Amino acid sequence: RDHRKLGEELDLFLFDEDVGVGLPLWMPNGTVLREEVERWAKEQEFLAGYHRVATPAIARAQLYYRSGHLPYYAESMYPPMTLDENDVYYLRPMNCPHHHKIYAARLRSYRELPVRLAEYGNTYRYEKHGSLAGLLRVRAMCMNDAHIYCAPSQLEREFAGVLEMYQRYYAHLRLGNFRVRLSLHDPRSEKFVGDAEQWRHAEDLVRGVLRALGIDFEEERG
Repeated sequence: RDHRKLGEELDLFLFDEDVGVGLPLWMPNGTVLREEVERWAKEQEFLAGYHRVATPAIARAQLYYRSGHLPYYAESMYPPMTLDENDVYYLRPMNCPHHHKIYAARLRSYRELPVRLAEYGNTYRYEKHGSLAGLLRVRAMCMNDAHIYCAPSQLEREFAGVLEMYQRYYAHLRLGNFRVRLSLHDPRSEKFVGDAEQWRHAEDLVRGVLRALGIDFEEERG
């Protein structure tokens, strides 16, 4: 039942010291499985109204300062690539800033909302060596990521739709024994943006949708 043992026996993936720890290499057998799951998920996302985008795995430092990844999460990002003092790049830890740029690239009407953007984007995080565990905790991953831009009145329905999609995925793939955690903001931390009222509103909305869908969850501050 250890996926690392199965990965070797079935010739699915491997790790190589010359490539680096936490950086998986997908073998032909594993790539077939990966691409079949992605193909099926793309079909499901298309039916749910998602539009696919593709963005680079690198960006200038100013993008991550604007998004807040820098300086708050610099310890989890790969070191900067400095071309000169005014041109510094980072490997992306998340797809969010790139998607926000796509959405903001032109004026949009409220009639377009909700806009659902999706991408299987490669992301890179400098996880601590001791926390790496096969494919469960890596330093390079292809993240099935999406961002939904909607009006406040659409938020509850959109969030419920995402959770319902998860439920369909998990049921189809026979994935069980998972847990849901509602993360609450910590007003003592400088990493939380926005005001307390915004956080309470968002937390109440998420909590209400979870309960309405009958999903068991636990809450954890911070």
